[in-house]
Amino acid sequence: GLAFINPASSSEWNLVHDEDVKVFTRTKEGARVSELRAEIEMDCAPSEARSVLIDDDYTKRTPYVSEARIVEQPSRKTKIKYTRLAFPVVNDRDYFIEVTREADLDAKGTGTYLTKWKSWDVLQPVPDATVRVTTVEGYWKIEPGARRGQSKVVYYLHFDPGGNIPGWLVNMGNKRVMPDVLKSLYKEILRRREIAQHK
Repeated sequence: GLAFINPASSSEWNLVHDEDVKVFTRTKEGARVSELRAEIEMDCAPSEARSVLIDDDYTKRTPYVSEARIVEQPSRKTKIKYTRLAFPVVNDRDYFIEVTREADLDAKGTGTYLTKWKSWDVLQPVPDATVRVTTVEGYWKIEPGARRGQSKVVYYLHFDPGGNIPGWLVNMGNKRVMPDVLKSLYKEILRRREIAQHK
């Protein structure tokens, strides 16, 4: 069985944050920053979480995003997106990603929703005072939770902003941001639910 171990991801996931959101980190061979995975059980239907994540306008409102647009849509399940991030103190970062919906909920809202993204065409022209991010991959996964009316949401990220920011500092920042990403998703689900109730 040992022959099948993938050396690129042979290190174990370590639990580093365990409150309402669980955050795990893992070292990736040849990379200066860790992979991260965050998990939460949310009191919402999987279809509610999915409807937020497929909304491109929601992405534009995420922290630090100063520009987000769809560059092209090669197929029904694939989009090429451009994102620019504005951080305090350091130069802006930008990247192109290819986003692919690999699995989706069925008509009843059961099953698994899985959207993955990875870096795309890093040779595009880079704007002034901007660092092009070349290490950016991740996924969102939604499944029915342990209890009825719940969802298990998983967010995976491997992101290196590059430039002069040391790897340990990137790891610290990425780790801190992971719970916030999931909490803001849940906040948006509740906000939309509230609006729908008052219609």
